[in-house]
Amino acid sequence: MFDVTLWVALAIIVALLFGLHRVHRALRGRAPAAPLVSRGIGRARKEGPNDLERFISDYRAQQGSALAAPLLDAAPDHQLGIDLKRAAATPVFSGASRLLYLLLKTTLREYHVLPNAQLGDFLRNLPAGQGAHRVGFLICNRAFDPVCALDLTHGHQSIARAKDNAQRLAATGIRHVSIASTALPKRDRIRGVVLGG
Repeated sequence: MFDVTLWVALAIIVALLFGLHRVHRALRGRAPAAPLVSRGIGRARKEGPNDLERFISDYRAQQGSALAAPLLDAAPDHQLGIDLKRAAATPVFSGASRLLYLLLKTTLREYHVLPNAQLGDFLRNLPAGQGAHRVGFLICNRAFDPVCALDLTHGHQSIARAKDNAQRLAATGIRHVSIASTALPKRDRIRGVVLGG
């Protein structure tokens, strides 16, 4: 009986020393403090950025020169007249467009709000040549079926575009709403304006 108790105590002490050693190494940054189970025996380990970079470099090395060659022989950006610093600093939305987008996203959480959507990507029954037209925002249900198209108007040209889009969408059965940039609806009314309820 005494021998069994001694062996159990010895096993507990060895396990404690092993655990302390792992914690000490983790604190010193030499090894992860994750349990042995996460090293591939059982659960999958969370991969850090170094693992991802290593995976990408290994993949590229396996592919050889096929990935090293550029896909297109394109001119450098400065020869095309593209100012990448200026383009990166330019916001996607500004002013009323940004406010309307945020209103739509926060109010219509169960719908997808797609800005600057091309009608041809979502509608199949448009006449030829009319699929390239865009709407300011396209509201889609969970299955990405269009429910409503919104145009934000702020001048004569945008009003004409909104009327043109309304005529195109009339045949498809999709609701079209034109909202003036100077008269955005309040948050509690946006659902009724967009969905017609």
